[in-house]
Amino acid sequence: MRSGRRYEWPCPGDLLHVDWTTLARFAEPGQALTGDRTSSAAKKRRKLGYDVVPALVDDHSRFAYAEVLADAKACTVTGFIERALAAFAAHGIEASQTLMHFSMDPCSQRPVPGGTRIWTADQPSCSSEG
Repeated sequence: MRSGRRYEWPCPGDLLHVDWTTLARFAEPGQALTGDRTSSAAKKRRKLGYDVVPALVDDHSRFAYAEVLADAKACTVTGFIERALAAFAAHGIEASQTLMHFSMDPCSQRPVPGGTRIWTADQPSCSSEG
């Protein structure tokens, strides 16, 4: 059996990992719960959108913070990051680096080569960049 490559930073807050998943919304339970296999074409075409579930996990302690958000707009995700960092701070964890798997740079909205970026605490925030 092949194991994945594991790493762990030595102290809480040394590396926080941000990741998310997208969940489809639905209006009513499906056949697995109801047993009803009939479905109209109109029901199949109905699009209710998606919820975004971002999570911020400390690499050392595995302390995690997650929320269900209605969208992934910059102001929504920024609010999530602020609340997550406050939750970490309440547990005595101060972030020094954050690993993000985004295909776009959240500040410049330009593609990031390879889609992975590590933000460090001494980097300027988006709002302070000129």
